Amino acid sequence: GENNDGKRGAEHSGNEQYSNKRHRSSQMDEPKLKSWDQRFHELKKYKEAFGDCLVPQKYPPNPKLGRWVENQRSAYHRMMKAKETGVVDIYCSGMTEARIAQLEEIGFVWAVKRGKGKRQHKDVGPPITWNDRLKELNDYTHQGGDVNSLQADTSPLGKWLDTQRTMHETSTLPLERIALLEAVGVVFSYNKNLAEKPAVTKQAPRSTVPECNYHDPEEEWNQRFEELKDYCEEHGNCLVPTKYMKNPKLGRFVSTQRSQYHSYVKAKEAGNSDLATRHMNEERIAALEAIGFVWTVKGKGLEDQNANIRWNTRYEELKAYKEQHGDCLIPSKYPNNPQLARWVGNQRQMYSRYQAAKAEGRVDPLAGGMNEDRIAKLEQIDFAWSTKSSGEKSWDTRFNELYAYREQHGICHIPRNYPPNQSLSNWCASLRNHYKIFMKNQESLPLSEEYTMLTAERIAALENIGFVWAPRKRG
Repeated sequence: GENNDGKRGAEHSGNEQYSNKRHRSSQMDEPKLKSWDQRFHELKKYKEAFGDCLVPQKYPPNPKLGRWVENQRSAYHRMMKAKETGVVDIYCSGMTEARIAQLEEIGFVWAVKRGKGKRQHKDVGPPITWNDRLKELNDYTHQGGDVNSLQADTSPLGKWLDTQRTMHETSTLPLERIALLEAVGVVFSYNKNLAEKPAVTKQAPRSTVPECNYHDPEEEWNQRFEELKDYCEEHGNCLVPTKYMKNPKLGRFVSTQRSQYHSYVKAKEAGNSDLATRHMNEERIAALEAIGFVWTVKGKGLEDQNANIRWNTRYEELKAYKEQHGDCLIPSKYPNNPQLARWVGNQRQMYSRYQAAKAEGRVDPLAGGMNEDRIAKLEQIDFAWSTKSSGEKSWDTRFNELYAYREQHGICHIPRNYPPNQSLSNWCASLRNHYKIFMKNQESLPLSEEYTMLTAERIAALENIGFVWAPRKRG
């Protein structure tokens, strides 16, 4: 039962693995699975109440949740270390890629600093949830108030709204909440400094409304709609990823349309026509449906669409990486985007399984969503299925292009913007960055080889044809 689950969680770091309990039947695994899902549900409720997943280790309202959160971090770090070393670690057996994805989806942080300023939880009754604050904001609007004039230092609601704006600026506010806040009139592009320091005049008003960067809503909607039509023509559907690196505003727009549509339907069913048509109307619905827009991307039968959205999001991030670095050879430890590094590794593993199963005429469920279309898309951007052989091929190809450039121009200094071969220019810029890393870590070759594509032999080859590591800036 629940008490047994709690004891197992508390004794996770003890000697239980050496006892006979680990030989129990598989039926005993079901409560443990339910226990994980239950704690995850409790963590989601905590985030709704406090805006983050930073549950204290000692959390009086729910001590088990505090311990569970710490256990997730411990299991995650052990899992990462085990994957690096290739050693099986029984302490991280409960952590899986699926659970990592679930936790990261709600903003879970794997590393936290302990110290002063920890949240204090007092026994003051049930906390005010995010939805409670949204209802207060909605009531304030219906009473004739201007939500964008609320001040953080004069009301709890203003302080809460200021926190939402801060989360929006740091891209940690979920798109669903952005849509709900915009639906009650919240403007995120407002100037906080002007709100705190109003202009001084001879007859200064008692209250100052913060200045907003105004955009015509109709004009902006039409602009996003045209961008969505272009996306549909290019990709064959309107399933723009939530975090669309190529056009973040379009990703937010698509999510907002779905949220406003569902609010529109509910308001019409309740007979509130004024509220229903505040942001969404029949004309916009017809225009979106005419290009194949999907109003619901969650639910039974649509898991494949969600998987495609997640896959396309990572694919766009990979394309952006290639544009910047000239190749798709992302290090296994890539601090700028660890999720992308894991995704790239997973694509190679699933590709190998897919090809093996295809050769034997069978289906491998562990090949995930790998298919011919995805293989073609990845190969279109020169994705390497095997980092060892393809890394050499990519290097030789680029080096030969650089040598040909020198033969033609007499120098190896390619301009930063070089339309005839922008990939070569990006590769040269990437070489200089890798060179800095190599020089810093030349006493630690394993670390150097992991983070850089350079070796002493390659450096010598580049210098022999006159490659300059630190070119002088013109002007």
